[in-house]
Amino acid sequence: MSTDSKILRLKIPVNSTYQRIGLWNGIYNLTSKEITVLSIFIDQPYKEFCDREHRNKVSEATKMPLAAINTYIKRLKDKEAITYKDKKYSYSKLFEDLDGVEINIFKRD
Repeated sequence: MSTDSKILRLKIPVNSTYQRIGLWNGIYNLTSKEITVLSIFIDQPYKEFCDREHRNKVSEATKMPLAAINTYIKRLKDKEAITYKDKKYSYSKLFEDLDGVEINIFKRD
């Protein structure tokens, strides 16, 4: 952690998708199971995010029935961690793989 006169800089290492989602979870208020499901979706990329085949793979990976995966997708959409637009799902840009994260906190005068 370094400080300038009015800037606090934090470097936060993230070593997995689960950790990356957890880093931003204060914004989305996801449960640990929702983070797990979302991280598996992100880590198993398919042509279409959340398509039927993708859902089946996540169902297998979590050992949860497909109906439960569909419920988690709805919850993630309700919490705006994923969006559905133009008949396609996508996840928040905050969850994209980065070379670490640096958060700058500025004190406003």
